[in-house]
Amino acid sequence: TSALMFCRWLAAETKKKYRLPTEAEWEVACRQGDAEAPPLDKRAWHAGNANRKTHRVARREPDKLGLYDMHGNVGEWATDLDGKPVLCGSTYRDDLAAATPGHSKRWEPSWQQNDPQLPQSRWWLSNGPFVGFRVVCEP
Repeated sequence: TSALMFCRWLAAETKKKYRLPTEAEWEVACRQGDAEAPPLDKRAWHAGNANRKTHRVARREPDKLGLYDMHGNVGEWATDLDGKPVLCGSTYRDDLAAATPGHSKRWEPSWQQNDPQLPQSRWWLSNGPFVGFRVVCEP
């Protein structure tokens, strides 16, 4: 995905190692951040408050770890045990009830439905404005 290419570019620019989190890392961070955090409705963009669009990061309250937008706004690419991409977390299109640490989705062809290129680009999700990513910097 383009998120992996971004990690490669960022690593080359900074001389540090960047990567997508694993699905397990993402879920653990989400669960730890949820403990004793402000109410979910104060931290998440969801179908009930997002007006069917994404929002700039850090416009809602952070979780206990100081992370923003772990729930809602956009789902975030991570890698599963087989190294395949998985979208972790709920999005602005989901109900607040879907904002759980274990919520995930797999890529669907509908996310590229309006891509005019033939063959369709694996880098561009023309119908996936709810897809984003977060990176991990390794020491």
